[in-house]
Amino acid sequence: SIMATRLFNVALAASATAAAMGAAYATRGPLAAASVAGWFALHVTIAKMYESACGSRTIADYPGWSWLASLWHGLLAMPILVSATVLLLPTTTAGVDGFLREGWERMPWPLEHVHYAIFGYMLKDFTLYPAGIELGYLVHHLITIAGCTLCLHLPAGAGLTTLNGAQAEVSSSLFSVRHVWPSPPTRLLYYLSMS
Repeated sequence: SIMATRLFNVALAASATAAAMGAAYATRGPLAAASVAGWFALHVTIAKMYESACGSRTIADYPGWSWLASLWHGLLAMPILVSATVLLLPTTTAGVDGFLREGWERMPWPLEHVHYAIFGYMLKDFTLYPAGIELGYLVHHLITIAGCTLCLHLPAGAGLTTLNGAQAEVSSSLFSVRHVWPSPPTRLLYYLSMS
C-alpha cells in the first residue's frame, strides 16, 4: 500500500539521516553535523523553488523540479567546493601528491563539504517524493550515503576519493542536462563524463 511504502521511506530516511549526521559528527564534530543539516535545508529549498516554477511538468516521467535541482547541485555546488579546495591547497597539504594521498587531518575544509552536500542532496529525495522513491533510486541513495560515510573515515586518500565523488555528482547532473535538453551533444557530453 502507499501508506506502507511511505512509512518504509520515512524509516529509511531516518536511518540514512542518522548515518550521514553520525559520519559527519564522528569526523569533525557538531559543526559538521550542522553542515549536513544546512546542505539538506538548502537542497530542499532549491527543489521547492523549482517545484513552484515547474508545477506538474514532468521530464522522462519524473518531476521537472528534480532534474533542475540536480543541475544546481552538480554543476554549481560541486565545482564551487572543488575550486575552493584547490585554492586552499597550498596552505594545507604537501602539494597535489599530498592532497591525493593524505587523510583528513590536513585537508581544506571545503573538501568535507563535498560529502556534506551529497548527503543533503540524497536526503532531500526521502522527504520530497510523496509516494517514496523507487527501489533503484532508493538503493542508489543508500549506497551513496554509505560511500560518503566510508570516505569520511578513510585514514588516507581523502582528496582522491572525494574528487571521485564530486566527479560522479557532476556526471549525474550531465545526465539531467541530457534529459532536460535532449540532443546528440548533451548525450555525448554525458557519456564522456561517465567514462
